[in-house]
Amino acid sequence: MSKRILVAAAIFALGAADTASAEAVYTGVIRTIATTPECQYYSVGRLDNSQFHPSIAGNAAFSAISFLQPYSAVGYQLSNNDFDQFFRPVVSGGVGWGNPFSWTGSKVRIINQVPDTITASTPGVFLKGQIMKPEDDPGGQACIITFTASYVLRPF
Repeated sequence: MSKRILVAAAIFALGAADTASAEAVYTGVIRTIATTPECQYYSVGRLDNSQFHPSIAGNAAFSAISFLQPYSAVGYQLSNNDFDQFFRPVVSGGVGWGNPFSWTGSKVRIINQVPDTITASTPGVFLKGQIMKPEDDPGGQACIITFTASYVLRPF
């Protein structure tokens, strides 16, 4: 029972796409490749499962990226826009040891995306980006992680 509640809370907290809506969502892995010294929750080499929801035709009007671990998940959502090379304020939150949680002050930017343009039939996506104040890190906005992520299109 509690496992179902956790999954439902994670879907709500991360704004995950409903599979019935047939949105293009990508699944893969995300690796932290650099951190600023202020970061306390992240270290270089951290590897997480991940989902990426691009803001493309046919999808809901938001971009989102998530970090998924066996017992917790966090996500970052940018409404009505694509992630780009600028740090953009995002809605951030997650679920783990209890009720869904959220915080403010996180920002996300994508330094490199391959391919440059994503459509609903793009088979895979590579991202390199940064997150400022990930997981409400005590280092605040001085904590910036750099990540790479590799995704494949999730089947409908």
